[in-house]
Amino acid sequence: MGLYYENLDEKTREFMLRELELDVKNGKVYLSPRLNARGRKA
Repeated sequence: MGLYYENLDEKTREFMLRELELDVKNGKVYLSPRLNARGRKA
């Protein structure tokens, strides 16, 4: 089951993207143990 964020405005999407980019840069992206190998790689 995927997550759908259809009703978010552009500013909120921008904040979410910045947060993710910061986590990637700092090596702090949370990878759920529920992800399979393909999901972790992606």
